[in-house]
Amino acid sequence: MCRLVLRWLVVGVLAAVAAGGRAQPRFVHLTVDDGLSQNAVSSLLQDQHGFLWIGTEDGLNRYDGYTFTVFTYDPADSTSISDNRIGALLEGRDGLLWVGTADGLNRFDPATATFRVFHSDPTDATSLAAPRVAALHEDSRGRIWIGHGQRNDTGIGGLSRLDPETGEIERLLGGVGPSINEPTPVWDFAETPDGTLWIATGRGVLRYNAANDTFTPLLHDPDDSNTLAADDVRALHVDGDGLLWIATWGGGLDCLDPANGRIEHHRAGTDGTALASDYVSALGRTYDGMLLIGTSVPGERSATLHQYDYKTFERIAHDPSRPESLGPGRVRAILEDHARVLWIGTAGGGLSKFDQASRPIPHFVPDPGDPQSLVSPVVTAFLDEDKLTMWVGTDQGLERFDRFREEFEHLRHDPNNSNSLTDDHVTALARGADGMLWVGTRAGLNRVDPVSRRVRRYRHDPGDRTSLTSNTVHALQVDSAGTVWVGTDAGLNRLDPRTGEIEAFRHNPADNRSLSDDDVMVLFARPDEPEILWVGTDGGLNRFDTATRQATRYQDDPADPGALSHRHVTALAARPGEPDILWVATLAGGLNRLDVRTGRVQRFTRRTSRLPGNTIYGLVPDDTGALWLATNRGLVCFEPASSEVRVYDVDRGVQSRQFNPGAAYRTPRGELAFGGINGFNVFAPDDFRDSPFAPQVTLTSYRVRNEEASGLPGALPLLRLDGLDLSHNRNDLLFEFVGLHFARPERNQYAVRLDGYDDDWREVGTQRRAAYANLPPGRYVFRVKAANSDGVWSEDEASALNVIIAPPFWATWWFRLIAALTVIGLGVAIYKQRVRAIAARNRELEALVAERTGELHEQKLAAETKSVELAATLAQLQTTQTQLVQSEKLASLGRLTAGVAHEIKNPLNFVNNFAQLSEELTEELRTELAAVADRPVAEVLDELKPIIDDLALNAEKIAEHGKRADTIVRSMLLHARGSDGDREPVDVRVLLNETLDLAVHGAATGGDGVPVQIETDYDPAVDHLPIIRQAIGRVVLNLLDNAIYAVRDRAAKEGAGYTPTITLGSRAAGEVVHLTVADNGPGMPDDVAARLFEPFFTTKPSGSGTGLGLSLAHDIVQGHGGTIAVQTEVG
Repeated sequence: MCRLVLRWLVVGVLAAVAAGGRAQPRFVHLTVDDGLSQNAVSSLLQDQHGFLWIGTEDGLNRYDGYTFTVFTYDPADSTSISDNRIGALLEGRDGLLWVGTADGLNRFDPATATFRVFHSDPTDATSLAAPRVAALHEDSRGRIWIGHGQRNDTGIGGLSRLDPETGEIERLLGGVGPSINEPTPVWDFAETPDGTLWIATGRGVLRYNAANDTFTPLLHDPDDSNTLAADDVRALHVDGDGLLWIATWGGGLDCLDPANGRIEHHRAGTDGTALASDYVSALGRTYDGMLLIGTSVPGERSATLHQYDYKTFERIAHDPSRPESLGPGRVRAILEDHARVLWIGTAGGGLSKFDQASRPIPHFVPDPGDPQSLVSPVVTAFLDEDKLTMWVGTDQGLERFDRFREEFEHLRHDPNNSNSLTDDHVTALARGADGMLWVGTRAGLNRVDPVSRRVRRYRHDPGDRTSLTSNTVHALQVDSAGTVWVGTDAGLNRLDPRTGEIEAFRHNPADNRSLSDDDVMVLFARPDEPEILWVGTDGGLNRFDTATRQATRYQDDPADPGALSHRHVTALAARPGEPDILWVATLAGGLNRLDVRTGRVQRFTRRTSRLPGNTIYGLVPDDTGALWLATNRGLVCFEPASSEVRVYDVDRGVQSRQFNPGAAYRTPRGELAFGGINGFNVFAPDDFRDSPFAPQVTLTSYRVRNEEASGLPGALPLLRLDGLDLSHNRNDLLFEFVGLHFARPERNQYAVRLDGYDDDWREVGTQRRAAYANLPPGRYVFRVKAANSDGVWSEDEASALNVIIAPPFWATWWFRLIAALTVIGLGVAIYKQRVRAIAARNRELEALVAERTGELHEQKLAAETKSVELAATLAQLQTTQTQLVQSEKLASLGRLTAGVAHEIKNPLNFVNNFAQLSEELTEELRTELAAVADRPVAEVLDELKPIIDDLALNAEKIAEHGKRADTIVRSMLLHARGSDGDREPVDVRVLLNETLDLAVHGAATGGDGVPVQIETDYDPAVDHLPIIRQAIGRVVLNLLDNAIYAVRDRAAKEGAGYTPTITLGSRAAGEVVHLTVADNGPGMPDDVAARLFEPFFTTKPSGSGTGLGLSLAHDIVQGHGGTIAVQTEVG
């Protein structure tokens, strides 16, 4: 199984790893080379947020698992720490950090990275008793006790007490000693469960009597064994049973039972179960209550860490020959953090770190000083002999490993002894059905009797076709019948142990049922398929039927994702309960799951899974079905069901990152063995225990538009913030965070989510920042969670931060309300103004209509035959106009009334003209009749006939134009009712000609005497169009009238030499018909042309035009779905 959650038992954690020299704990060291400010570590503390604080002789360090943030004294900054020499650390109940230095006490605020300093002033009795602070303690009442130490046995000690709420300091005498008046350093404090405070000094232990604020000393008395072993006490510790442990400098370790006053002494000894030295410098404890003791020898850099367990001391010592051993120097500080990582601070070796939750697995390597140790670090093969014995193949011979004694017996090649191995480089091991040991080497095969050690050799003989095909043996497999199958670099061999006969199977390019390649790398047989041998080669995988001697090939194909991922097969395995599944490891293609029924493969590579690499040298399933893979990036435990991956590296005791092919094995007891270039490991899968402690996640900073939010280096502003409230233009955010789990912090994983923006958690790997750009206004919650190196995830609630992006002022509800009210107010004002303008314009139009109606009335009265009809029309128009005004159809009424005035004027002019002519002809007729009154009618009829004909023609024209006016009136009435008549097919040529005749005739009756040349250009393709005849006729007539006016105006100005010309034309262009009126008048400038179709705009003199004709024409054309435009040039 990959994952076993560690359950803490009351057993010796260090003792478990200390049993046996080959299972010593592997410490990780952090020194100045890693960013620590100084290697002399004096104090350690983990705060409530999970940060590790390290006091050194040159600065205060905060460590987050990745970097050290160092705080040092700055003479120019009054908020910096008072001195770089750190003596003690304490976190108060309020979360503030108290730092004792060589020059005063400091209270540190982590949110602002500022210090408040409390100094010692000999002249001020309310200041500290001495400058140097060596010990700090917060008692049950919240008071801070301050122990003053000394340096190099010089200077004065003392004891002070501070009230954090008021800042008041009490000096509990200038010096503290056995007689309460002798100066002596104070090194440590401890408080027993009954509330009694104990004080370690350079002259014994003081018991504080809270009732009367006095001290009772405990001293060494050489004549009394129930006293301290020495007076120089460096550390105190109260265990779970309430016992007080007293570390003395030179007298070993004492244990005081406060209940009865008895003292038990523990002194140094040489038997390995006693203290290594009587100079005890530090005390600590593990989570399960085990006492940790640091000792050293004065004048030496050696140090020893002890764990006390039932009156024995297990030693973990500094070993210069082992870089991973405890660091050098006197042990000065011991701390077990929240995740059970043990930290040891020494006086010259920096920090030593050991993950107790992940103790190392047994690791066997050669020991040059031990002839019975492993002969070579290069391990190539394994085979069990019994429960306590294992055969180990190396590149320097075969080893028989006695696991109980941890001793190795060597079997080597002897060139002078034919009863020895053929070669020292062992490549494969197998056990025959008769118990014989088969040993493959680079120089042949060996059959070894494990009892007598007699050897029979099998080698390649070029002259003997029944010998091995090659001496380079890669793999061995013994089937259920006892037959030995030998894989070489020149094919597969079948060896019958009874007869010694060998049968060879080679690759045949002409036979696709032969092996896919001759270089056989691995052999594998399943117990449930005794006749099937799986053969892995450098050219693919083969399912070899031992009965038919035929192979089924499984080869790689880059174009087929269901084929083998790589040609070089390195290992094969089958899991319990999967009879049709074979797992195939490759050299560079990762892991393959082969379904034998379908022949298809599922690939697991670095790209498609969480495997750390694609090179796999070994593959072994454990009892739970998990697959253990030997890769070139560590030992991997792979859960096929979930694809979960665990990677174990050298820090967990793995021999190295490089393994050897074939050196992967599972013992009958379920243990696993893996070998490589640095020895081998044998372990039970349960030995790899995952830490159950998730990281503590802390948001360290945020940035807005790449600007650091906190002003001081080292500050953690988000520790004090409930949330962020930002303006809309500060919406580019970068959050930085850290997961505080120090076992293997470089492997901690992170996931982030911004509620209101992200739909789900977003895994960011080992990256410790998340950026969000251009966030829209709204409310968000930023969350972070982290997983330790074993994949245990934290909860996200502790790292949630509320973020509000305020909308811009114009997007706020109050602004929108004000804007809405403003718009409504403006709308009302504009509406009222518009109503007033419409009323004024209405009055203007009424006056204009009245004026035009009066003119029309006078003209109609002058027409003898149509006056009554025209009067009725005017009355009807006035009624229509009144209705339109009442319905506020101002624009439509303007166009209607203007159109009526404009259009009716033309036929009325004709009626007036013809009526005037008729009147003149009538007078002429009367005169003629009077002159011939006495003559016979028949006689004078021919003379009077021209006059009568002219009168008849005039009456016909008056009737024609009267009907024309009647048609216009009816059309306008229809328009007033919302319609302009109906569309009907109209012959465009006829309409244009009629309109042209009307315009020319009207121009001729004007009497200005200027002739106008009229030309037509009709397109035969333009025939009938579905239009409103009267409306389009009015448009053309209006354009012709304006053209006639323009050319006559130019003729009046230029005189002779200019010929006024107008061209009326039509042209078809696909589905579009163009009607054009062109003239050679004076033209007009662009600014005039731009306003040509505006209502009431005219260039004619006052009284010569209303400015409504072209506007009306524009509306008519648009109503037909067409467009009207002007092209002009001045001159």
